Amino acid sequence: MKKKKWHSSDFRRATKRELYEESTAPTRRRWIQKTLGGLVIFWLLSQAITPWTGLHKWERALPEFESKLADEKLQDANAWIFGSSTVLHHVIPHQLDSATKAHHLKWYNFGVQRSAPPESFYLAHELIDSPEANELKVLVFELQPEELLAWEDVSNLRNTAQLNLIESQRRIRCLPWQAPNKLNQNLEQSRILAWGWVQHVVAFLRPAKHMQNREKPINGLSEKGFVELKESDWITGRLAASHSKWANDKDSLIDHQVFIAQDFDYRKTLPDPTINWDCDGRVKPILDQMEILLNKCEKNGVQCIFHFQNLWDTNGCIYYSAIEKWGDEHVFESMGYDGNEALYDKGDRYDETHLLRSGAKKFTKIFGESLNLMLNDTNKKED
Repeated sequence: MKKKKWHSSDFRRATKRELYEESTAPTRRRWIQKTLGGLVIFWLLSQAITPWTGLHKWERALPEFESKLADEKLQDANAWIFGSSTVLHHVIPHQLDSATKAHHLKWYNFGVQRSAPPESFYLAHELIDSPEANELKVLVFELQPEELLAWEDVSNLRNTAQLNLIESQRRIRCLPWQAPNKLNQNLEQSRILAWGWVQHVVAFLRPAKHMQNREKPINGLSEKGFVELKESDWITGRLAASHSKWANDKDSLIDHQVFIAQDFDYRKTLPDPTINWDCDGRVKPILDQMEILLNKCEKNGVQCIFHFQNLWDTNGCIYYSAIEKWGDEHVFESMGYDGNEALYDKGDRYDETHLLRSGAKKFTKIFGESLNLMLNDTNKKED
């Protein structure tokens, strides 16, 4: 092999490069140190000032949640059901009180509009850590498919308030990294969550802007947290788009819902009930969060029960995995058609998903009967 001949010009260039690197290395180190130091100081400043502004308090970031924490009726409750609008508008607490009277439970509806994992887990932990949970005996947690954030979501105060450093890191870790086909989606979510943390940190600089992008308080009188949906609510913009879609095509939409529910019942007879569902890598992150919540409840002497109401996206996958892991002691569902036929009356629906009061009464009856059986079984095992 022919050796390369070195010329004096090569040595001069090499010497210049080495001298340049030696002279610039301390400058780069100082720049990095100053930048990191500045970021740390800014973060500490944010940690000190933001609480003083009250910007991230629930009364500003999510007034619906804060109003329930401040509700005097909550003081008499020792059992809570937490979930989304399909809890908020479907579960009537005083009716549930009667159904579980033998267990001396008084219920409160902690349904919050548009609350889905990972936010719902975050709020549930906030609830259990709150002073209001001192007398809590039972927590029913409604499972929903995980809701991904869009770039515009992290300018919303509801999300900004939650995305502190710990929560942002936790949500990134809980993304379905085991699903190869979700890599690009996971990377995009990671960038959005990282930017959400930045928005959380810098929010104190422009509080007025963040206050513009906050949740509006829910209208309507609360019955121990339950809010009735009325036919006329669409006039005020309440779920107006979904109500309009329902009003124009009730027959085909209800037929579709019945088909999905009956398909769920049929799947129970199959060796693999999740066949043809997109479950790959998307179940374990939710199961991990369920287990953390379950362990926290047990540590606090609270019975934790997971309820599956809506067969959306990965909910079926999560349900079957949860049943396999914990059995019917901690998990139940109302996603099938058998036993729930009464819930598919068109006259009881506000839209394809939400129920009017007449439907909520039927749902609460079925829900209460299932819940009562679970509580009875639990008490027998304890005895």
